[in-house]
Amino acid sequence: PTMARPMLSLLRAALIGLLTLVAFAATPATARDRVVDLAPFYEQLEPYGQRLEHPVWGTVWRPRVDQDWRPYARGMWLYTDEFGWYWEAEEPWGWAAFHYGRWLIAEDGAWIWLPDNEWGPAWVAWRASDEFVGWAPLPPDAYWGADGELLFDAAFYSAPRYHSVWCFVRPHQLILTGLHRYLVSPRHADAVFRSSRP
Repeated sequence: PTMARPMLSLLRAALIGLLTLVAFAATPATARDRVVDLAPFYEQLEPYGQRLEHPVWGTVWRPRVDQDWRPYARGMWLYTDEFGWYWEAEEPWGWAAFHYGRWLIAEDGAWIWLPDNEWGPAWVAWRASDEFVGWAPLPPDAYWGADGELLFDAAFYSAPRYHSVWCFVRPHQLILTGLHRYLVSPRHADAVFRSSRP
């Protein structure tokens, strides 16, 4: 019974991903300059936030969340044979925002989501130490390299300003439900970050 919910959720996410890919199949695919209709994302996310125009990134979405909210904090990690670590979000809009696109902190300190049509089990960078494991959302300019490696400017979240966006837990807590209850507080994340490595 306890495995039925995660498996059902994983199947639901895979089905949504497949349906979304089918919906976007007619769109020309050429890296960053492609024109993709992301309206379906915005339409389905409308009850949970607002669409905004960002001066650099264009149309983005801002969720209606508490001020101390951060991406990939409310939910749980599932390990899958096919995809590796998969993020199972508690937010009703998590099917989109944690599996398509990237997150960025706006100038006012609020999180904004930049949608994309490429599905992933989670778009995060990982860090670890002897005592903790941590993750943070990948920056918007993350991309796949020629050898299949995910590339991004590691300094983006290495700057002290971003240390508090990292979610850290003890390794044995990584797979627990209600993961947010075990996260190191953002004010202590700086010390944990400095003791960890990519």
